[in-house]
Amino acid sequence: MISIANSVLGIFLLLLSYTYIDKLEKIGCACAESNNKQFIKNFALFASIYLFVTMFIPPGSVVHLFGVTGALIYRIIDLIFYVMSFVFFVLAFMYTRNLINEKCQCSEDIRREVFYIYSIVEICLLSLGVVFGIMLSLVSGAFALALSTVDNIEKNGSRITETVRNPIKSIGKVPKNIKKMTSSLKKTLGKKK
Repeated sequence: MISIANSVLGIFLLLLSYTYIDKLEKIGCACAESNNKQFIKNFALFASIYLFVTMFIPPGSVVHLFGVTGALIYRIIDLIFYVMSFVFFVLAFMYTRNLINEKCQCSEDIRREVFYIYSIVEICLLSLGVVFGIMLSLVSGAFALALSTVDNIEKNGSRITETVRNPIKSIGKVPKNIKKMTSSLKKTLGKKK
């Protein structure tokens, strides 16, 4: 339900943005002309349709509906959509900020302010999503490394204890360990060739 509510809100705001730019074109607002205006208008319409279609497909059921390959394709399309959305919101922010800074009289509308704020909020949310994703990867990687280290210490704990208690005996084992490492390295390198 939350996903559907978010999609409905997104569709509403995107269509609001679309109608705002469409209004500027119809009244012939010269100061609202921009190279990015057509992309912003077209993407707002496309994103509305995309959100409408995907809001009825829960992400968890994609594998059941389309299989593993279909789910992978769906994820790739979703990723492309998110990247394009980020570009859209950056361009929308720059476009509306320019209208405000230029004091474009014919572009004054409550939808301009809503579009401006909506762009800022979405840029922040999408950026935070990327940052949190990276942080989650780093934290999970560090956690896995810590678990691996603890596991390695548990497996080699008796050898470590022996080295601490009887260092002279351990020094005697160094040449044999070096020979094992060298032969293991030769085998590994021989397999790669």
